[in-house]
Amino acid sequence: MSTYSLVYTALTAYSGGVLAPNGDIHFIPHSAVVGQKVSSAGVVSTYSLIYTADGAYAGGVLTPSGDIYFVPYSAVRGQKISAVGVVSTYSLVYTTGGAYRGGVLAPNGDIYFIPNNGARGQKISTCPAIPFGLDTCLSSYLNKF
Repeated sequence: MSTYSLVYTALTAYSGGVLAPNGDIHFIPHSAVVGQKVSSAGVVSTYSLIYTADGAYAGGVLTPSGDIYFVPYSAVRGQKISAVGVVSTYSLVYTTGGAYRGGVLAPNGDIYFIPNNGARGQKISTCPAIPFGLDTCLSSYLNKF
């Protein structure tokens, strides 16, 4: 057992993490004002986020294209990191405090957010023209909490 240093720390800063195809581990920002990752070489670094809020996200989902989608907990904007590291936001249809916690990638490329306090389900289509086999969706690289 060992420890490692973090660049950014705060109470409830992150909630979950996702292993990217390049070996980087991305922490999912819950109340953090910056993104944080650990590279495959073990180097910890931060990066800018577009949307930050207290309790913003809880969990993330990796798509086969390598994009990481943050699961909206209390966020009013969706946020993702592309496979090449570009952070962007997108509109959500339903938002409420504590709405979702975790998500699942379906074979058709849709991400289903798992309801926590939400009275409505919500899904996003990440690549509607490209269906994936069940083996892809069950891969150890996808469907992280």
